Amino acid sequence: MTTRTLWRALNQPPATHPLFWRTLRRCKDASPTYSGEISRLDRLSLAYVGVFMGILLLTNTMPIIQTPLLTALMVLITLPLVMPLVILLRNTVFCGTYYGLNWGIEISQLVAQERQNHTYDLLHLLPPGVLAPVWAITTGCLYANQRFNRVMELRSTTLRVIGLLVTIILLPILVTGHPEFYLLVGLFGLCAGVVVFVLRVDYIQSVVLGVLAGIIAGLNSLSPFETRVWVIGGFLLFQVNSYVAGVLIGLFILPALIGAIHPLVQWTLVFIVAFALREIAISLIWHQLLHQVNIPAHDLKLIFQFSA
Repeated sequence: MTTRTLWRALNQPPATHPLFWRTLRRCKDASPTYSGEISRLDRLSLAYVGVFMGILLLTNTMPIIQTPLLTALMVLITLPLVMPLVILLRNTVFCGTYYGLNWGIEISQLVAQERQNHTYDLLHLLPPGVLAPVWAITTGCLYANQRFNRVMELRSTTLRVIGLLVTIILLPILVTGHPEFYLLVGLFGLCAGVVVFVLRVDYIQSVVLGVLAGIIAGLNSLSPFETRVWVIGGFLLFQVNSYVAGVLIGLFILPALIGAIHPLVQWTLVFIVAFALREIAISLIWHQLLHQVNIPAHDLKLIFQFSA
């Protein structure tokens, strides 16, 4: 699969390539205020959810302390929970879309700058071809200030916090001791595992798609405005269309053709169709990129030869 190959290449950047380190320094100097750490807003959101979980756990395990004052406190804490939930959604459900689009725009700007500075023509003279140095610039942009790894850590932390919150909410069901409740919790855990898997695949495909959109836009346009339009338009076109096509086929077209389908099967088809369409789009874009820079598909090792 093309996505798997590119994702492994992104996780193994060309650590010995000079352009990789040059891009690291350029991106760091361009945004010195961004250290790659988890932002204060994200930390505040996680802490807020942690306090909410603590009070929820306290009320579930010690019903004797449930007083009107504690109930009022729970209501006051729950009311502004919308903002942290929005931030948590950005780091889970929309994580790939958010960072894939931002990184795609940054990559397109860096590649376009190489063409504006007339250094892009010199890259053609390198033995591996032009795509190897462009890939070094791309990964250098992702790993500037350790952003690529930090986002992965933040995403994993957010998912753990959500999992702990769901466990605390289900705690009263677990202590009842009824076998049917344990079966319900087991099914819920299975669904949660499926959701985590779906979110991971969506994140990987979205980041890879954003990277390819950034490279293509940088190679085909010069001005910052044009590159942004190319990245935003192209990325959202494939991203949104894959979701829309999955919903239309899984929830409307197939039931209309073959009759009633179980909702679980319908949503499974939605994700399969969405991921399959995006995989096809990534494969087509990647092969178009190889054709544009005149690199045969069997020479991919030359592109990633500086990887650690």
